[in-house]
Amino acid sequence: MGCEACNCDPVGSVAEQCNQFDGQCDCKQGFGGRQCNQCQDYFWGNPNEKCHACDCNPDGSATLQCNQGNGSCVCMVGIGGEKCDRCARGYIGSAPHCRPCGECFDNWDRILNDLNDQTERVIQAASEIKQTGATGAYTREFEKMEEQLDEVKQLLENTTVSSHDLERLESLVEKFRTDVNRSSENLDEVEKLLDNTSSRIYEANLKLTDLRNAASKLKFTALGLKENATKLQEANVEGALNLTREAQKRSQKAQEAADATEGDVADSERQCKRTETIVNRTADQFYRNQEENEDALESLTERLKELEAQIPDLNELVCDKRGNPCDPLCGGAGCGVCGGLSCEHGAITKADRALGVAKDAEKAIREKETDAEELLRGISQAKEETVTARNLAKEAYDTALLAGNQSESMVQERADLVEKLDEFHGMAGATPAEIRNLALETLNKDIYLRPEQITSLTSSINDTISSLKDIDTILADTSDDLELANSLKKQADKAKLDAEGILDTAQRVVSALDEAQEAQMKAEEAIKKAHDDISAAEKDLAQIGSETDDAQQKANETVRGVIMLESHLKELQTRFLKNSRDSKEVTEEAEKVNKEARQANDKTGDLESKHQAAAGKLEQKVEESARDQKKASQLLERASKLFHSTSAKHKELLGMKTDYENNEGILNDLSDTIDDLNRRIVIAHKNINSRSEYYRTCVS
Repeated sequence: MGCEACNCDPVGSVAEQCNQFDGQCDCKQGFGGRQCNQCQDYFWGNPNEKCHACDCNPDGSATLQCNQGNGSCVCMVGIGGEKCDRCARGYIGSAPHCRPCGECFDNWDRILNDLNDQTERVIQAASEIKQTGATGAYTREFEKMEEQLDEVKQLLENTTVSSHDLERLESLVEKFRTDVNRSSENLDEVEKLLDNTSSRIYEANLKLTDLRNAASKLKFTALGLKENATKLQEANVEGALNLTREAQKRSQKAQEAADATEGDVADSERQCKRTETIVNRTADQFYRNQEENEDALESLTERLKELEAQIPDLNELVCDKRGNPCDPLCGGAGCGVCGGLSCEHGAITKADRALGVAKDAEKAIREKETDAEELLRGISQAKEETVTARNLAKEAYDTALLAGNQSESMVQERADLVEKLDEFHGMAGATPAEIRNLALETLNKDIYLRPEQITSLTSSINDTISSLKDIDTILADTSDDLELANSLKKQADKAKLDAEGILDTAQRVVSALDEAQEAQMKAEEAIKKAHDDISAAEKDLAQIGSETDDAQQKANETVRGVIMLESHLKELQTRFLKNSRDSKEVTEEAEKVNKEARQANDKTGDLESKHQAAAGKLEQKVEESARDQKKASQLLERASKLFHSTSAKHKELLGMKTDYENNEGILNDLSDTIDDLNRRIVIAHKNINSRSEYYRTCVS
């Protein structure tokens, strides 16, 4: 990035070398800024002459550093003033406690801003007209040409025409464009001519002055030539001839100058006519504006008088005394004081008292709020205990209701079980006695052979089977018997399984009957207990309901009594607060009066010593006021002179044509005189030539 020069101020810095990292120079006492060319922090001004303290109000300023150039402080929102010590525009109150004026002011301010913007736009438009000319002078012609061009374009788009018609239309369009361009050029020329009118009028006046001076010089020259013509007749012929030639040259130059002024005179005449036209066009507007300004000034004066007439009424409403403008006791608007202890009916006194009462009420409310919070905590605790008791009662009721439902369910299950047993008993099949005997017989059977005997028996059976012949035939012959045996075996196995299942079912039925009987006994006991609990709960609920009704009634009576007591207490508190505040104000006012009396007694000597200075300052203020009044009168007189001067200039401008015509007449007379003198010079020149020829040819 490179390096930057320190540029330390040689007057305000200790050395030319600055800090290599931030570029800060080492400043002398009373100097500040990065280059030590400003005042030190929290000061403003020129450090080479004098620095002034910023004195920014810390409550209303965003920063204590003010502007180094003019000392203005940076204020917070709603705060204004050079030192941020008063409310800004659009805010009311006392700084730093400023609040917005409200919607009414915002609407009015928006209307004023809109009017200001409209005025600036009108002024800008007027300045643009002054610079570029009245562009609307040919607006109608331009609009007419544009309409004709649009009509031609529409015809080209919507109709079918021949090439000849198109060429004719194109030529017409080209003609219109040429007319537009010519009109634009003419408009530019007119605007330029209008812009240069003032300067040309001024130049014409200067030229008229020069012409007057030239005419005077020519008159004196002609007189001199007239005298010299007579003297030349008596002087040396050769010298007279040279003088005559020089006079002829001067006369020719004068004639050329006179001839050259004819164009300027004609141009001046045209400019005068244009000036007269402009003056005639703007004179009415000038007089109308002047009348409107006078009417507006009168209207504002009347409005100011009306507002001043309303001040006593406002003083009476706000300060409790009318005052015109100030009351010695209660003051008034712009008096530095408004209201007081004896001005009870004034709005400001009422507001102060209301503010004090509000602060006292706020303090009392905070104390009551603390008590209310403690009471609320007690009520919350009682509520929690009540909710706990209610939950316990509800749990007991739910338990009793559940027990009742369970007992009813068990009774229903018992009835269903009994019904199933009846159905089972009614089914055809083995009786329980037969089933029991078959089960016992099956259980009592036993295998009496040992494993070795069973193995030997198996081997013998296998040997016997292997010794048999025609086994297949035997098997085929005995297949029916085998199937019958297998079928019987399956039936036997099935009967065994059925018997075991029936035995298990019978055992379960017996155990279920025992459990059902036991459950029935328990259900009867639970139902009885539930009925007892429900009866007790109903009694408790009835008692609680009656006690609640009594408590509610007592609470309602208590609330009504509390409301009555609160209203009475509020009235007493209001009276007490009013009396207390009045007593406090009287005491404070008495202390204040005593303090002021003591201070007045202490400062009596100082006041007497300062009376002389005050009288001198008063006289000085009177003189300054007289000077200010004189200055105001002078300003008024200057304004009147300016008005009369403007009117006189306007009249002079109107009379310029007459002066010009008079000057033109004088110029014509002078031209005639010059022509006459030229003729006489020519005649004298001829006489001189003839005399010179005569003297040249004369022998003796």
